Amino acid sequence: EPVGFSGINSQMPQTEGFVDDCESVLNAIVEGIRAAAASKDWFGGMRDCIRDLKRLQGLKYKQPPGVRAELCGIMYKCITTEEEEVDQILLKSMAQVTCRMLQSKPGKELLDLSLPWRPLYNLIDRLCFGKSRLQAMGVCRNLPHWLVTLARRARKYFPEGSNREIMAELRPLFCPQDMSIFKAQGCMSMLLNRQEEGAFGYVAEMMGLWSWVTSYMDWDMMMLNVLSSLCKHTYISKGPEWESMTRDIFSRVLHIVDLPVGPSRIHIYDAREGSLPAGDGYPRFSLSVFVTKGSRTRVVHNVRKCAKLIVYLLPPGGGLAWQLLAKLMNSVESFMHPSNHGYWTHRLSDLLCALCENFYKRVSTERLKGIEPCVLKTDVEEFSRIMLPLALQGLYSKSASASLQSCTALKFLGMLDASNALPPLLDQVYQALTTLTEVHQTTSAMQALAAVVFPMVKSENFSAGAEHLPALMQLTLDGIDSNDLHKTWTTLRLYTVLLSGLPLIPITDDAPGERDAARHEVIRQVTDTFADWAFKFLDQAFAFIVNQNYPHAEEEHAKSDIEGRTSEMMFHCTLEVLFMQLGDKLFDRALRKVANFCFTNLLTHQTEHLGILLTCLCRVDPAAAVRMFLPTCLRILLVSPNLSPSPRRYVKTPASTAPKREGSSQ
Repeated sequence: EPVGFSGINSQMPQTEGFVDDCESVLNAIVEGIRAAAASKDWFGGMRDCIRDLKRLQGLKYKQPPGVRAELCGIMYKCITTEEEEVDQILLKSMAQVTCRMLQSKPGKELLDLSLPWRPLYNLIDRLCFGKSRLQAMGVCRNLPHWLVTLARRARKYFPEGSNREIMAELRPLFCPQDMSIFKAQGCMSMLLNRQEEGAFGYVAEMMGLWSWVTSYMDWDMMMLNVLSSLCKHTYISKGPEWESMTRDIFSRVLHIVDLPVGPSRIHIYDAREGSLPAGDGYPRFSLSVFVTKGSRTRVVHNVRKCAKLIVYLLPPGGGLAWQLLAKLMNSVESFMHPSNHGYWTHRLSDLLCALCENFYKRVSTERLKGIEPCVLKTDVEEFSRIMLPLALQGLYSKSASASLQSCTALKFLGMLDASNALPPLLDQVYQALTTLTEVHQTTSAMQALAAVVFPMVKSENFSAGAEHLPALMQLTLDGIDSNDLHKTWTTLRLYTVLLSGLPLIPITDDAPGERDAARHEVIRQVTDTFADWAFKFLDQAFAFIVNQNYPHAEEEHAKSDIEGRTSEMMFHCTLEVLFMQLGDKLFDRALRKVANFCFTNLLTHQTEHLGILLTCLCRVDPAAAVRMFLPTCLRILLVSPNLSPSPRRYVKTPASTAPKREGSSQ
């Protein structure tokens, strides 16, 4: 593995001379950590070295595998030590840097490292699971999260046979009459190595344990976490065994989705989505810390794990799981209708999006690695046929998050099966953009168009996609409306996404010998329309600037202020990408057009938008912008007789805008 910088830092010229400096700093950090761990200098040397290592990781500097393995072994031993002198803040810092070094991309070779599981288990047991008769121990904020993350990253380095030892340790705690059952389940989900040979042998035991506790969110959450991960790693070799459990798993999925059926209003989960209160053998916080990542709620996490489990249950060529998936989607279709809104809307839209996302990941991984048996083309078409009606229906939901999830689902369907997924969507987009009776669907249609624009223009995915570009680009220009900032933001976002991968340069050359002449002629005709569209877009942008409403201070509202600033930000992004993608001749024409607009209109309140225009021009070609604007600006300044500086502007603060008390000094 090459040593150096990763990510965007590797492309920056300023990093060329820093590799040797970072290497010397890394050697000093390694020596310092060795000495601090040997002398137990926790508060001096160890803390300073961990701080320096965090900074080095922030620079995206890739450490050699041997150094990473050595540092992980030393810090893992320091984290799991029973020395009481190690404070929890230092534990959290060491866990953070260790997690980053243990993280590896799929397919990468693992480090030459072996980590024991029991010391980490004892540490989590001591910090998170207490006894009611003992005084509660304070836990540093986010320390349990980083310890659980460390266990998740370190379990693939546990010695061979660790799964057998872990299950032997936890089985006595699986007692239905005692709260220790939740501790056992949480540790099983966290520590069990999914990639160890023989891990599938515990699936039948887990399915039997799953039915012990019902209507408890954390219990279902941790079972789904371990089963979905095991299914992902064993579905190729254990496909028939998983198919025998398919009916039971789908019944559990219906239980977790918790849809209202009939007149009953009883829900399986309470509205708080919380855990039971702390008790003997139970952690002092929710069990969700053992499985959740980020800010997802428990319901969203459960639904996404259900989707992951279902996707990897689908056998190539059809089978029982495909039939049950079609029935499941058919049964929830009425709940996805825009007029049918309730607590189920969010979880069903997340289920739809997660199904499409995980299926796309599975298909991409199988094609990249050449896994056999893999998902067939007919399977992809069948999956698209099942999911497409729900995605199109949820596009116009009353919930903004549900509409966004449907757009994401359409994006993955477009990348999987563009020839079948995109034509129905484009029909709805044209209908929303051209009719007067469905203008409320315009914003949702443009959001969906922004999500699928890249799959649409790729010829290998959708051969007719390029032919739709001129019409769609012209129809969406009316979305830039100063009276509807949300629609303006959506339109500008669409243009930013589209222009980031589409140079506005007409093609004049003939088709090369190896390319299809008819296809090249279609592309040439499409690029001929770019110049006309670019200047129409500038006219629309000028109209937006002139007609922008500027309310008085006492009439401003928080919502309108946020929408206005969001539109300004997208306005800046879109204009910058537009000017960057123009050819030299088109850029000169656009520069003259902007200058003519600025110097022939009385724009007293539009200084911010004018600043955005000039900033975007200067970012692309500052010399040309200066030659065009500076002489005229200087001439205006020299001939202005009564030129006075504008009054100083102060930043509004809560104290300055608060009402004054009567009798207070002004």
